[in-house]
Amino acid sequence: MHPLVVGRALEVASWPWLADAAHTSYYPGVQMDLRERPSGVPMRHPWETVRAQFFARLVAEQLGRGTALDALDVGAGDGFMAATLLPVLPRGSSIACYDPEYTEDHLQALGAEAPVGLCFERICPEREFDLIVLLDVLEHVPDDRGLLRDLVERCLRPGGLVVVSVPAHRSLFTRHDVMLGHHRRYSSRELLGVIEEVRLRPRQSGSLFGSLLVPRAVAKAFELARGIVSRPVDGPLDERVSTGASAWSHGAVFTRALCGALELDARMSRLAARYTVPTTGLSLWALCEHAQAAGAER
Repeated sequence: MHPLVVGRALEVASWPWLADAAHTSYYPGVQMDLRERPSGVPMRHPWETVRAQFFARLVAEQLGRGTALDALDVGAGDGFMAATLLPVLPRGSSIACYDPEYTEDHLQALGAEAPVGLCFERICPEREFDLIVLLDVLEHVPDDRGLLRDLVERCLRPGGLVVVSVPAHRSLFTRHDVMLGHHRRYSSRELLGVIEEVRLRPRQSGSLFGSLLVPRAVAKAFELARGIVSRPVDGPLDERVSTGASAWSHGAVFTRALCGALELDARMSRLAARYTVPTTGLSLWALCEHAQAAGAER
């Protein structure tokens, strides 16, 4: 199995799961990168909340309420995305949260509070899945094509789907990317090139969080004004980092308001993708299927 190196070592305390996570607009509970996770129970960043809901709806639209399926969440962190996705999958479905940087303490703490149908794995399960989710994972590995190819060849069931998201715009590579161990940000052409090279075909693709481009551009401008040129750093990363996602503490009212604004952004992005209207945003995404399976359906 291709080594997935995402630098996600962080002590995890016991985190309660929210049974109705997919149906709430704000919840502090249980996927940030484990390296971002603070030592106490965090307030969930609005970006992460809305992102999880966006991809849960995207998958639900594609799958409907058919037969139970088996899903794999790669680089699952603390399992927040999986907890949001599971309730919208067909009854009886299951999700394996895979992250090679889980420690025994991670596995014990996360597994103790996980709902039925959710499990955590440090070694990638040796079976095929109906759905593979890689949200903000490919930018963490030197060989993004190798990782994706290996997962498709060894873990994707014929006719299965893959959901991928990555950070967009090379020009917006900042210290935030460096702290999180990002090797790159992507253009739309680059992401689609990676996908097609491993024999996947996008069913739908688009951008997300266009409203966050200006704040990130301002942050980049401040870096350049101070003579800071951010580049990927080879070597070990800090075990714990402090970013906007891990240090969110702006109160429930403001958090709900920002969630609402980002939710509007996400719904507009979804509408644009449905009607193939070009957009731009801080993230890129694609929902893909086997090129062979897509050809056989025609």
